[in-house]
Parts: sequence; C-alpha cells; structure tokens
Amino acid sequence: MIKAEPLAVRIVAALVRRGEHLATAESLTGGLIGAAVTAVAGASRAYLGGVVAYDTGVKARLAGVPQGVLD
Repeated sequence: MIKAEPLAVRIVAALVRRGEHLATAESLTGGLIGAAVTAVAGASRAYLGGVVAYDTGVKARLAGVPQGVLD
C-alpha cells in the first residue's frame, strides 16, 4: 500500500531537496498555509516566513496591493 503524505510534507521535502525557500503572503486563508507548512518537522530549513494581510488597508499598505484590485 502506498502511504499518502500531506501536501505540506511533500512541499517542504521538495524545497529542501532542491535548496529552495518559500515565503507566503496570505489574505483570506488567515495564515493557514503558513501554519500547515510550519507544522512539518524541518520546515525551518525551507520556510522563510509569511505575512497575513486580512484587512484591505493592510493589504494596500503592507502587501502593496493596488487599491483598484481591492475595490
């Protein structure tokens, strides 16, 4: 039987194997992607961190999302 691994485990393993890193910018997910990635043992070898910009004002100021996109 093939054991299915959660997507976050596969992502972290692939990033580490390839020597790459991940950073996230989240909105409506409220940080769930970063939480899923950091729940993986060894994620600190690949995950740089993230920003959760939920409020539209924060999205504009912190994440640089143009006001036209937010409207």
